[in-house]
Parts: sequence; structure tokens; C-alpha cells
Amino acid sequence: MSKSVLFLIIFAMTSGFSLAGHASTVYLGLGGSVNSSRSVDGNIETALTPSGMVGYQYENYFVYLSHFQRTQSSNEGLLNIEASWTETQVWAHYLGSEYYNIRPFIGLGLGLYEITSDTTVSNATTRNQSGLRPIGGGSFGLLTSWQFLFASVDVQIEMAEDYQSQPSLSSNFYFGFNF
Repeated sequence: MSKSVLFLIIFAMTSGFSLAGHASTVYLGLGGSVNSSRSVDGNIETALTPSGMVGYQYENYFVYLSHFQRTQSSNEGLLNIEASWTETQVWAHYLGSEYYNIRPFIGLGLGLYEITSDTTVSNATTRNQSGLRPIGGGSFGLLTSWQFLFASVDVQIEMAEDYQSQPSLSSNFYFGFNF
């Protein structure tokens, strides 16, 4: 976690942080991403991948940083393939009007991802890395909070160079603390 994010969290917790009299909120959460992708053996798999987020809300604007890593493997006799996907994105959302403590939102996200694969045949291993590549998308969802707790769920439509299907659809959820 960067020093500026850590400073923002500590400052918000200790000072009842607000800008020009407007309420602002810091979010820390854990959750998951549910998406379908082509596995290393060619089949379509739907998987739940744990993820984490840190976010900040100022009035109707909600920005958060999300990160996750997913790993898949396949073993067929002397052939073993392991692939990992790491993704970090910043999402900016506009929050709609609150209705029964639930706020709808819509937004855009940009970030970077990297794919690493290890292929082993007999005892020889080859590693391939994609390097950091851009990813972007749009999302819509719902956010609710109660005192120091929050929950959010969204649907994301993303595009990236190495995605098997364009665009790719996923659903995400987070639970955590806000202050």
C-alpha cells in the first residue's frame, strides 16, 4: 500500500475528515470476482477469485483501487501448465440518489494486468510473462453502508488485449469497513 493511501486512511480515521464541510468516507474491503474464462486446457471455467479494495467517497463520487490474482493449472501426463493472472485497477464511480440506504452507481475503470505461465514437459520448464498490459471497462452496481460497515456488488464489462472473449463480463462483491 502506498504511503499516500496509508496517510489518507490514518488522517480520515483520526480527524473526521471532510472537505469544505462535505462528508467523505474511506473504504477498506475484501471480496471476490466471479468470471468465466478459458482454462489452460481449453475449457470454459467459472471461478470465484478473492480480491481486495481500498476506496474513497466524496459526496457522489466514489473511487477505489482493486487487486486480485487468479491461478489455474492443468496436468496431462508429462505436460503440466500453470497460469496466473494478476490485475490492479482504479475505478471511478458516480453514485446515484440513496433509496432505503442503497445507492446505485455507474463508472469506468482503468488498470494493468499481467499473465504468467509455466509449462513443464518432463522435467523442462518454460516461463512466459506477458508484461504489464492495459485493461479498461465500465461497471454498474449497488453500494450500501451501515455505521462502520459497507457492502457493494457490481457488474463489470472489461476489454483487454489477451482476453479470449471481447468484452469480458464479471460480477464483483466487497464487504468491509468505512470510516
